[in-house]
Amino acid sequence: SGQICLLASIIGDSGDIFFPKFNFKRDQIYFKDIAIEFLKFIGLDPEIMDSEKDAKNFKLDNRESKKYPIFFFKTNTSGEKLYEEFYTDNEVLDIAADLQPSARGELEITDVNQVYLDRGELKVEIMGRGYAWLDTGTHDSLLEASSFIATLQRRQGLQVACPEEIAYRNSWITAEQLLKLADPLSKSQYGKYLQDLVRGQA
Repeated sequence: SGQICLLASIIGDSGDIFFPKFNFKRDQIYFKDIAIEFLKFIGLDPEIMDSEKDAKNFKLDNRESKKYPIFFFKTNTSGEKLYEEFYTDNEVLDIAADLQPSARGELEITDVNQVYLDRGELKVEIMGRGYAWLDTGTHDSLLEASSFIATLQRRQGLQVACPEEIAYRNSWITAEQLLKLADPLSKSQYGKYLQDLVRGQA
């Protein structure tokens, strides 16, 4: 994606949004496909369930089995993109021309950012105590990140980066709108969490 970011900077004008030619079947990756492939990679056998309750009961009855139950609830999330968008000034062309490919053989947008940072032209906010940067570029780092988030949410009883909760607590949506968003997800723990926000239990 770093090469695409630099290409967008080269051929686009300020304020342009650059989209590469997008083939839906080829370029769109659904979360369910990522989850299934990941489970297979770590040696488990994904078993699609019809409900969250069925998934829990299956696991209780098959504790030693390599079969891993999965329930995918309905969502309007489109999937994961294979590209990113960045805004830069025109000088990025000269900066990119002087860059050397990284160890993975690509021009990195982070190297461009580093040049601006070294010049004192980039505003940066230092993450304080309680923040964590989680890389998910490899299978191991993805597993590590998911375990970290799962532990955090389980211990604190709070969802990490829950957009509906953020909107509700900032008064961008009403309690009624939050409950409407939660209704299609009501059979999942996530949906119950959203409902509990309105009831004051989360």
